Amino acid sequence: GKQNKLEARYEKVLNLMFPGEWEYTGSGKRTVVIDGMIPDFTHNNQRKVIEIFGVYWHKPEDEIVKTMKYAKNGYLCLVIWENSNPHDSLNRLMEFAEIGRNDLSATIA
Repeated sequence: GKQNKLEARYEKVLNLMFPGEWEYTGSGKRTVVIDGMIPDFTHNNQRKVIEIFGVYWHKPEDEIVKTMKYAKNGYLCLVIWENSNPHDSLNRLMEFAEIGRNDLSATIA
């Protein structure tokens, strides 16, 4: 499918705040598949992914299942729900994106 408005908004934020670090991989030119899952955003050199969940498509338990499945494959996952407070979501996104930025051990070898 094509990128939705919320994904496009977060892509702008990631590109502005962390240029060159994140890529939209949900349906972009570079599709990433991790254990059968296609993350919306993938970090270019750390094992981190971001999922943007719409309430129509996702149930609360999807967050737990996906986060655990990514973790099993060595990835940190942040889930942002479309109906969550935008200010809180932005803060969570910024904190998540900062994890390991200055830690070389978090970089994919």
